[in-house]
Order: sequence, then C-alpha cells, then structure tokens
Amino acid sequence: MKKILLTTVIIIAGISAVAQIPAPPTGLTLTAQSATSMKATWNASAGATYYYVMLTDNATCPNFDNKPAQCVNYFDAPTSYPGGLEYTFTGLTPNTDYWLLVAAVNSSWQYNGVTKIATPTPTDPATAPAVTTAAAIYLGGTSATLGGTVTDDGGDLVTRGVVYSTTDATPTIAEGATQNTNGTGTGSFSETISSFSMGQTYYVQAYAINSHSTVYGGVVQFSTNTPPVANSDSYTRFYTNTGVDFTVPANGVLGNDTDADTDPLTVGTPRPASGVSSGTLTLNSDGSFTYRSNNGLKDVTDSFTYYANDGTTNSTSAASVTLNIVTPRFTGAGANDNFSNPANWNTGYVPNEQGLDIIIANGQNIDFDVDYTCNNLKFESGASFNCVSGHILTITGNVLDRNNVPSIVVSSSIKVSTSLSIDN
Repeated sequence: MKKILLTTVIIIAGISAVAQIPAPPTGLTLTAQSATSMKATWNASAGATYYYVMLTDNATCPNFDNKPAQCVNYFDAPTSYPGGLEYTFTGLTPNTDYWLLVAAVNSSWQYNGVTKIATPTPTDPATAPAVTTAAAIYLGGTSATLGGTVTDDGGDLVTRGVVYSTTDATPTIAEGATQNTNGTGTGSFSETISSFSMGQTYYVQAYAINSHSTVYGGVVQFSTNTPPVANSDSYTRFYTNTGVDFTVPANGVLGNDTDADTDPLTVGTPRPASGVSSGTLTLNSDGSFTYRSNNGLKDVTDSFTYYANDGTTNSTSAASVTLNIVTPRFTGAGANDNFSNPANWNTGYVPNEQGLDIIIANGQNIDFDVDYTCNNLKFESGASFNCVSGHILTITGNVLDRNNVPSIVVSSSIKVSTSLSIDN
C-alpha cells in the first residue's frame, strides 16, 4: 500500500488549491455473520473517494502506514474499494477478539486520522438446528433405510445425515460412529445403506450441523437378520429290489436346524443345493423328501446338500444329508432275539418293508415273532432262526451261505413255520 502524504497541492486551471481531506468515518459497527465471518459498516465521510478498512486481532496496531510489525494478523478490504460503506471479512478465527480500523481517503490518497473500535468475541447469530431421527426400515440382508427430518436450520446453512454404531448406544460423530451425510437444508431425508453386517444390532441417530452447533435427533435401533444354521443329517435306507421309495415326512432335514431369530425355516433354493448321484430325489420346502435308489444298488452311500432359509436369507453354508443304502443285518444286540426289536438291527430300526434281503450275523438266531416275507436270506457262520407263536417266514429268493453261495435254491417261494439253519 502507498505511503500517504498529509498535504497535496492540486493545480486546476492554473489556480492552486488544497484538496479536501475527508474526516475520519463515524458510526463504525462490526457484526458477526457466523463463527468465522464479520460484517463491518460505517457512515460516509464528506470528500471520501475510497475507504481503507482493516480488521486485526492485535490491539496495538495503530494505523495503515507500512503495516507495522505488530499487525501481523490483519485482513484488508480491497485497496480500491470505491464508495462502499460495508465490507464482510471471512476466514476469521472463532472465539477471537478483533479491532476494526477504517480511514476515509480522497482521490489524492489522503486521509486524516483513523477510526478504531474494539469488538467483543464474535458470536454466531445462528441458533442450534433441530432434527428428529426416523424409524429405521430394515430391508433384509445387509440393507436398511435410515434418515430423519430437519425441522429448524437455526437461521443458517445446515448439513445433515445419520451416524450409526453397533457398540455405542448413543452414537455421535465425535465418538467415531460411522457417518453418512445426506445433503443440506430442512425437511425429511433418507438413504438406503447396504453395507451393514449380518446378525448385529445397530444404534442410529440423525444429525444436523450449522455454524452454531451439532445436534442429534435421538436414538433408534434395528437388528440385521442372523442367517439360520443348517446342520447335517444322516438316514439309513434298507435296500430293496422292488424300488420302493424311502420317504421322510415334513420337517425332515430341517428338524435339527437352528435360527437365532427363531424365524420359521424352510429349505432354501436351489433345492437341493446339490443332488444325489445314485438314485432320484424329490426335496420339498418343508424338509420332507423322497428318495429311490437305482435298481440293483445296495450297501453304498448317497448324499445331497441343502440350504435352510429363514424367510430372508439362506444359511451361510449348505448342510449335507447322507443316505446309507444297506441290507438289513440282524446283529442280535438287543435284550432278546425278536425280529421286532429295533436294537437287534444294524440300522436301529426294524425292516418293516416286505421283500428285503436279510442277513443273520455270525452266531445269531432270529426269533420271528411276526410274519415276514424276505427275498434272499443269508446265514453267516453259526446263524439260525426260529418262527415263534405260529408266525411264518416266507422266502422268495435263495438261502445263501456266508460266501453268498445258494444252499437252498428257491424256484418260487418256501414258507417256514418252525426253524432253519444250514451247514455253514
């Protein structure tokens, strides 16, 4: 800025005259516009063409000449600020005292003194905004819609959004909650967020920020779904030559599955997740299924997989269902030798289907306490059977020794009402 001369002689039409030097301005005011801006105003001075305006946070700054070293923090209005009677300073430091200096300058860059006023700490004319938090809308999976309503901007520009946390029951920006901004101004706002984690409870607050303060709209919460857990199952299917279906009733594979949210479960899609390899399978949404092994297949294991579904999502992993296709084998492990005792059979249940192959294990004797028709009857070493209480065993296949060699070849069928053993 130029060095100001106190007296200048102007030659006009050959006549010397002294230019009028404006009087110092009066009526200075300094009003906060925000926490970082202040507006200076002053009254006009006669003869003024320009005004020098400076704002400083240094109380000892005396004038405009050469910007003394003590005026290290100052803000100048433009040096050619023609005729204006106000100027707004921005970029100020909040909560800081400032001093305003204004000089009226004529066209010859002359001024006569400086008007200086001290101001109190700038105060923000804005008031606190007001906001409410909207109820969270869980959309399933990892998505939910969050938002709120800004009902008052406090007389200032307001920015808005939501914060949320799984660990802080009153989440705020200052405490490090996850922040999602959502525009400016008053009115309702919302946004669908799809980055939540499964099986969590989230605490949410809407917020509004203006130059005065940050306010929150109150906490709401929602929980994301916990996927169900599908647990593996195992079933034993007695082999039969007749291609009889093995049917498991409703609930079936779902019977041992769990859901932390206690939602009702169904079998999810794809259904099944992977199919059987040695037969045909119909798996229903209620957990029931029907399986039929390929003809001639026995003493092998088949399997399939499935997902449990809680109405929102499938289980994280598929469960495996094992199907053991076996020939009924009487092991004699029960407390008696009765055919009808489930503990005596290799599967833990009685082969009630007619026409199955039957094996009598080493040294075991079956007491047929029911009428039964079998296909092949195999005797391992020392095996035998008795028919009790008038019950009859009908054999439609052959009687086999321990090496599967026919000891008795049956052309049609034989009926036994007493006992039978072979040299084995």
